[in-house]
Amino acid sequence: MKKFNKSILLASLAASILLPGVSNAATDNNTLPLTISGAIVNSANCSVSIKPSIDLEDVVDVQIKTSDQTPTVFTGQTSISVENCSSERTAFSLSLQGTADATDSTLLANTSQTNPASNVGVGVWTFPYYTQLAVGGEAQTFIKEADVPSVNVFFVVAMAKADGSKEIGPGQVSSTAQFKINYL
Repeated sequence: MKKFNKSILLASLAASILLPGVSNAATDNNTLPLTISGAIVNSANCSVSIKPSIDLEDVVDVQIKTSDQTPTVFTGQTSISVENCSSERTAFSLSLQGTADATDSTLLANTSQTNPASNVGVGVWTFPYYTQLAVGGEAQTFIKEADVPSVNVFFVVAMAKADGSKEIGPGQVSSTAQFKINYL
């Protein structure tokens, strides 16, 4: 029995030595609080930017071709920059949305309210391949390599005859469009 009491006594002494150290740690002035916080964000989409407006140059009407011909006089250009994509985002498609010309539905309608030119619309082609993005037409697919941080898609904008058998009436040209992006 005496041996048992000595074991209990030793355990009690050890506990009493450790407990004051634990309570001192809580009141020790040498400790600093640490708060850790963060967030998980969805990287499914990319950052996309475009120059929001294009000023069309003055063009002589005889230089304007129909939309099925490669334009020879480009009146503006723009590019869409796609960047900060997750590594899974390697392909996307672009389509052109807007009000189509009543005669040539591949062109954007001339919506100028002040002295509008007649028989003319605005076409958008990829550069340097000159593939037309038809209004409301089939989307074109673009590939971004997984190890490339960004890609720029270049476009040229040109006025085009809506009806090749008719003359163009001089005047102002204005159109509005949107690019629709789908990640593949």
